[in-house]
Amino acid sequence: MAIWTDSDFIDSQDMAGLDSEVVTVAQAENPPIVLDAIAGQLAPSLCQSAVDECGRFVMNQGQAFSGFMPPFMMPYNQTAAVIQMVGPSVNRTRYSLSQIVVSAPLAGYMSDLKCWAVYCALYQFYRTAFYRRMNDRYEKKMEMFEREIKLKYWPRVWNTGMPISNTPLVCPGAVHEFNAGTWGPSNVSSTAGTNVNAAGEYDVAITWVDQSKYVSPSSNGNAESGPSAAMTILVPPGQVIQTSIAGLNPPNGTSPVNVSLGLGVITPGNATGWNVYVGVTDSVPYYMWLQNPVPIPIGTLSYTLAGPPVLSGSILMSGQLPDSYQTLQGFFMRG
Repeated sequence: MAIWTDSDFIDSQDMAGLDSEVVTVAQAENPPIVLDAIAGQLAPSLCQSAVDECGRFVMNQGQAFSGFMPPFMMPYNQTAAVIQMVGPSVNRTRYSLSQIVVSAPLAGYMSDLKCWAVYCALYQFYRTAFYRRMNDRYEKKMEMFEREIKLKYWPRVWNTGMPISNTPLVCPGAVHEFNAGTWGPSNVSSTAGTNVNAAGEYDVAITWVDQSKYVSPSSNGNAESGPSAAMTILVPPGQVIQTSIAGLNPPNGTSPVNVSLGLGVITPGNATGWNVYVGVTDSVPYYMWLQNPVPIPIGTLSYTLAGPPVLSGSILMSGQLPDSYQTLQGFFMRG
């Protein structure tokens, strides 16, 4: 993932990496505390709830307050200044969730923003466990994580600023993006091929690219999205991988109809092509490799590998990097 709305960007593995007993405690509860999203389950998982709560918090921190400008025929004197200050105000966020980059530039590392979100999830988890049993041990862990958030992890985000992409490209099938379309197992299949060495189990993911900026994998102009979810496929002997973008709605450079100026000023990227990446399932070390020499035109709905997946060359990266870091306001406007 790269952008906030791509997916629920934290999971139980992230939580367990910072607190080893999370999974054990979750399973010991009756009923168990659901950490990760389960297909078909309407009630949000704990990680989903934590991402939602963190999203509300960062949007609140990005609020900008200002008064309406007085009519231009009025002189800019003390009276006009007072009218502007006490008149109606504009309350608008300075960014949207669709612009916030949550991934780190280096694989295997957590960005400060994601690390803060994981600690928020741990606090929410032990708060849930405590309220069920009123257990002093859970209360102490809840309070410990709350202190860590306030004294260490949120200050890191505050000091750095909110990582923003000026022209964000959400990933194919972005979970929390309006009308992004659907990406799933039906988008990846195998078909008859001429190379009998294609047998094996592989993971397949795709990305969007904006070719007005994207030149090549080594010069991508910060215009390649984060990857879709990886789909695993068992390729029989004598067949090759075929990938389809049917059912997906690529970003087209216009703001979604459900985003108004009150929710942030955003200019999404325009996907003009797409890339296919394939990796060997459970391989160590694990990489996904670019399969197409140049981006596939956005109007081409399917791409079939010529033979076995290419397992060398350009590897899949995390997606876009921040173009800027928005400072956060630590004061209230007078009026």
